[in-house]
Amino acid sequence: MNVIQKTSISAVAGTSAMTMFSFMASRLEKENFREPALLGTFINNTFKTGAKFSKPLGWVLHYVVGVGFTAVYKWTLRSSKVEPSLGNGLCYGAFAGITGILFWETLFSSRPGTAHTNRPAFYSQLFLAHLIFGAVIAAMDKKLNELQKT
Repeated sequence: MNVIQKTSISAVAGTSAMTMFSFMASRLEKENFREPALLGTFINNTFKTGAKFSKPLGWVLHYVVGVGFTAVYKWTLRSSKVEPSLGNGLCYGAFAGITGILFWETLFSSRPGTAHTNRPAFYSQLFLAHLIFGAVIAAMDKKLNELQKT
């Protein structure tokens, strides 16, 4: 399995896990914490694309960003000659969470009224979601490395 395949598998697993967490948090808190839906709303309100285009594009962009974050994680490990672990996955998840919060704050601030959500609660769950993302991409990367060795 090549690095693109391994990165894609880890990214889809990590992004899906964090997204499931965000959807569950949305339901529990009765807030819109669903990142793909928020991206779709932002796209639609900014570019007037219509929901048929903006909703799927929100999902695609969400997963593309997940692949990008996973690629950076894998590059960082490879360049520092460190094996994936729960510890470095959680550290990377914290970094990704802070980066995500900064991204969303910039997005919300640049287009007030674009998406309605409780920002402090959204940012708290977003940070936790990225810890899950980091843990899952690390676990997947470690398992895929082990499978490749056998």
